[in-house]
Amino acid sequence: VGFNHRAPHHTMMCAYLEYIAMNVKSPKTVSNHLAHVRQYIRLVGGSTRGANHPRVSRVIQGVKRNKAYVPHVKQPVDMPSLKAIVRHIATTSKDKQVRAAILMMYFGAMRQSEVAPKRVAVFKPIYHLTRGDVKFTRSTVQIVIKAAKNLQLSGQTRTVSLPAVASSPMCPVRVLAAVIKEVPMASEMDPFLMYPPPRHPVPVTHIKTVWDPTLHTLLPRPTP
Repeated sequence: VGFNHRAPHHTMMCAYLEYIAMNVKSPKTVSNHLAHVRQYIRLVGGSTRGANHPRVSRVIQGVKRNKAYVPHVKQPVDMPSLKAIVRHIATTSKDKQVRAAILMMYFGAMRQSEVAPKRVAVFKPIYHLTRGDVKFTRSTVQIVIKAAKNLQLSGQTRTVSLPAVASSPMCPVRVLAAVIKEVPMASEMDPFLMYPPPRHPVPVTHIKTVWDPTLHTLLPRPTP
């Protein structure tokens, strides 16, 4: 590392740690480098006086402050934000499916995996949402969830009820009914959200390709 490896001076140690800190993200990595240097000095019978100097400790403390881990706190999507997102999404047939998925997740507090399969190839009617799992009443949509993180027992299900929102473009009942009308089912085992012919299921990967750019455009991520 360019210094007396048996008895490095504390100024050289500080410079070395500052150089490491500029090239790594985690303060733990810098602390590990210091621990390795101290151990090496002991192994070769040298003096760790410089490596244990108070100035070296202050450099480590400064690195921990400047590179402190700031967790990304997920921001909630409120109703005005949801309206802006839904309006921003295009009106093509594929994107109408995404709009329906977003409203299902919002009003039903559902996960992406409960609305659509992760990929087209992994769709299985016994696990994923099908046309037969969605029933319409006069004022609600009843959705039967067959596989979720909070459903641990085989055969256990959970029913989610989405309310009608009269005279609103955000009404999940109206949006889901339009999706069914636009892409009619061949059987109740068809995926609930599916593309026009060849009638493949809409996967989570497609929902994210529409949702993520829209979210970042309309709701910029706050800087820590």
